[in-house]
Amino acid sequence: MSSAIDKLEAYQIGQDYRFARLREFEIDETDPPMGVLTMWEPPEPGGSFEYTVGVDPAWGLGKGSDRAAIHVIRNGTMHTMDTQVAEFVSEDTNVHELTPICYMIGKLYASQGREALMTVECNMGEEIVYNLRTKYNYANIFVRKTYDSIKNIQTNRMGWLTTQRTRPKLISKALQYVKQGWWDIRSPWLINEMQTIEKHEDKAKIEAAAGTHDDIFMAACIALWSAHDAEFSEDRMELAQRRELKRVEKRAAAFHALEPRETRRDYANMAYSVDDVDRDVYKLLGG
Repeated sequence: MSSAIDKLEAYQIGQDYRFARLREFEIDETDPPMGVLTMWEPPEPGGSFEYTVGVDPAWGLGKGSDRAAIHVIRNGTMHTMDTQVAEFVSEDTNVHELTPICYMIGKLYASQGREALMTVECNMGEEIVYNLRTKYNYANIFVRKTYDSIKNIQTNRMGWLTTQRTRPKLISKALQYVKQGWWDIRSPWLINEMQTIEKHEDKAKIEAAAGTHDDIFMAACIALWSAHDAEFSEDRMELAQRRELKRVEKRAAAFHALEPRETRRDYANMAYSVDDVDRDVYKLLGG
């Protein structure tokens, strides 16, 4: 984590759509810096990367209240991890003040002439996505689906809606990416929040422990989900499945390369799991 902190830069966000780099700032790994954009990786407008921005708005009521949070990721592919590149947290930024900040970050991480995909949670209303679309002419805004249908039918509503059905999907997918090592998280404050997430059996929901926050975590979950929304559809093989299939094929190829031809087993016509491949390769390597 120290290496991630060492590479961090911080920017003050001005009302003139400019970012002013802070030359001197103190980092507290317990509490995130408020009202600044922390950046681990600058955008590469001419590169082949695509970026996604997840936004969890708040009322901006000050210390102790819910916080507005923005998480920016460089979208992962079959060969690369989803990587956190920036983060914004604020206790006193309301939905009106958050809109231009979303616009600035989305334009900053534009790639190949297209703004970053912007996904704003709309449980507090659709003001941010409406103003982004109408006042700022922001084109690349997430359009949600009905995730309880078989085909995940796309709606005509912009933004993300967290419900009793979609919240578990968000969290379970995020935890899967962490467990499999597919998500490069740079923020110590996001990791801190993830460590407070617990399941409440009486309320049948997963949320932050009492007295803690989950705003950064929810913004991150929203960004991760929307970055791969099409791949998570029921009628398509999702990225996670394709990665697992590739891992199986790679392990099987390694096994065939090590084992003498006359003793090879015919894996094409028998049930053979990932664990079986791992075990046999381990034995061949002298384990």
